[in-house]
Amino acid sequence: MLGCQFQPLCLSRNVRERPHAATVAGEAFTAFRDTHGRLAVLVDRCPHRGMRLSRGKVEGGKLTCAYHGWRFDADGCGSSPGNLKLRSRAETVEAFELSGVVWVRRGSGGDPLPQLGEAGFHLIHRAFVDIDAPMELVLDNFTEIEHTGIGHWQFGYEQARLGEVDFNVHKVPGGADARAVGPQKRLAPLADFAIGVRRGDRLTVDIRTRYKPLHVSYTWWWEDAATRAAKGPRFREVAFFARLGARRSRLVAFYYWTLPDRAWLGRNRLVRALLGRMIAHEIRLDAALCSGVVNGAETLAGCHLGRFDAMLPLHRRMLCGEPTEEVPSVFLTVGAPSRCQARSGGSRFP
Repeated sequence: MLGCQFQPLCLSRNVRERPHAATVAGEAFTAFRDTHGRLAVLVDRCPHRGMRLSRGKVEGGKLTCAYHGWRFDADGCGSSPGNLKLRSRAETVEAFELSGVVWVRRGSGGDPLPQLGEAGFHLIHRAFVDIDAPMELVLDNFTEIEHTGIGHWQFGYEQARLGEVDFNVHKVPGGADARAVGPQKRLAPLADFAIGVRRGDRLTVDIRTRYKPLHVSYTWWWEDAATRAAKGPRFREVAFFARLGARRSRLVAFYYWTLPDRAWLGRNRLVRALLGRMIAHEIRLDAALCSGVVNGAETLAGCHLGRFDAMLPLHRRMLCGEPTEEVPSVFLTVGAPSRCQARSGGSRFP
């Protein structure tokens, strides 16, 4: 069920003159705009007889139900053409738009969304993808880097040299921070030319996971393996995760880099377009990996976790609402399963 933390519902461009049906957190909603362009999001159920409001149409800035013609404004206030004195109200949720995405929540007691951009960084790509996998698995995929060796096309670490990658996790209030440092895998010639990075260059990835609202921020950059001189641009990503159902999740991510568009006679703009396609392909690869995990693996029951999985037990504890004081604050190692996991059959940790 939708709670007090903002969740990504749909893309702003999809909300136009017709009601737009969308789901998040296992609930169905409909979004529309009134005559002033004001955004409205209602629970997709007419309070009269339960018809889906998304099957109706917007007339005069109000959403008209397709069943009996009851009409509702952006605040959910309704009227009935056959019952002139009757007043009704459709359930609404708080909604606002940020970076081309419609975000919704119930009430106003939750945490605000974090800052997406950062000084010196420029947006190069936005992803809005629904994945056929439990949300826990998608979050896991985005907070461990071991799969990048074999599962990614360009971004990540050399598979044969994963043993050289340093990976450290620190528990912090409300989340966990991690850093991975190791040799970059081989890049395709065009990508190599575009960002000036070579195979074996030292790739550093900073990962910041926060649970309210659930999102992960990344910053990554390269250095020459021998001289430690900086190479190529720096990148930043902010990714949000939402549960759509038991085995369906939503990923909404924003990608930035430090190069402006207006440089090198338009070269940066061309490279940005190329990188956007590369990022979209990497996300498709991640989605396929998550979808291929067997049912029940999201509980970690029977899973033999390694050092790159150090964040996963903490995710389970936090998502179950359990305290995490038992997790070391300096270096988070793989420990015993939480009570939530134990009820699911337990997990095996090295």
